[in-house]
Amino acid sequence: MGHTQSRAKPVDRQNKFFKAPDRKEAKIFSQYHVGTISNPKVSELDDLTIENANRFKLFTEPDHNYAGMLGDTYKTTNPRRLMTAYQNGDYENGELKPAHVLDAIYACRLNDDKGSVIVVADGCAGHHDDELQDEAIAYLAGYAAKRTGQAMRQFASNNEAYIHLTMVIKTVIDYMQTGFRQKKEGKFAPFISEKTTLACARVELHDDDNIDITGFNIGDTMIVGWNPKTHQFVTLSPARTIVDGRMKYPACIPNELHEGEMQVFQTKLSKDLIIFGLTDFVISHLPTNEPKNQIYGQRVYEDVELNPEKMAAILKDIDPSEPVETFINAIVSACIESSKQAITDKFANSGSGKDIRHTDGDDVGVVAYRNGPR
Repeated sequence: MGHTQSRAKPVDRQNKFFKAPDRKEAKIFSQYHVGTISNPKVSELDDLTIENANRFKLFTEPDHNYAGMLGDTYKTTNPRRLMTAYQNGDYENGELKPAHVLDAIYACRLNDDKGSVIVVADGCAGHHDDELQDEAIAYLAGYAAKRTGQAMRQFASNNEAYIHLTMVIKTVIDYMQTGFRQKKEGKFAPFISEKTTLACARVELHDDDNIDITGFNIGDTMIVGWNPKTHQFVTLSPARTIVDGRMKYPACIPNELHEGEMQVFQTKLSKDLIIFGLTDFVISHLPTNEPKNQIYGQRVYEDVELNPEKMAAILKDIDPSEPVETFINAIVSACIESSKQAITDKFANSGSGKDIRHTDGDDVGVVAYRNGPR
């Protein structure tokens, strides 16, 4: 069940994978959301809940087998720091607004409707009070997520998809370097070198009690699974960062990928499993195991997995028949409480009578799929 590292393979540049005429009908959602709000204080954290529509947006579909959430947990004692609230915006329809949420999610059905693809992306850098830069990064993350989902659903099987994962990534990078830049070159010209992390899971249903899962992970995003009937939690692909002296940072595309920077995986698990894609801030405020170093050539990477026993404690009381968004709400709520406690502790430990201006938080991106009916 462990993840397997893929080496570079020759790329057929003519095979773009994006030719299915029914791909719009197969799409469940393709989203990022943006906006600004100002001047929250560290002592005013009551608004930081998943119920606050100015903070978080939940995406579902009628059968409740797919769900996604985008939002942010930014909090500050600095009144000049821009914060995030939401205005509806769909990058596919060109409804872009000043952006601060740089995560993106995508979900679609497979061509034969016997499974799905979920994708999560986290646009790198940004949040420097430059709304146009944030917009460019958010658009790029959404563009990469959408293209990945469209590519992964075209294969006849997960075995075929697994063989071609390196080609898929190369094709997505080609589109990021050409299609995205050509489409937005004028508006985003100062920011056409922006980057994103990217993680994907392709879930294929079988007639037995198993599902086949294959996918990849580039950067400090993560693919995990939870079985609500057996209370087993598994990390399918850990969050990976590059260790460079005292610095740690994720691999991003469209940068050239070095050995070890693209994790690929394929496994069979119970059909009762719920599959999640998570971005880095969610991971950083959930219980994790001790990091493990991985060495590829001259490069050192650090892998982080979520702690299965502590994640089970967060999720085990949810009835298996609950819709998938209930499990997302539990995960993000646990992240929020940890985040709120972190900045409260930081504020309390800074001493009294000082002009304290702490900032904490990041964007939140989660996408999930389960094999229905429940």
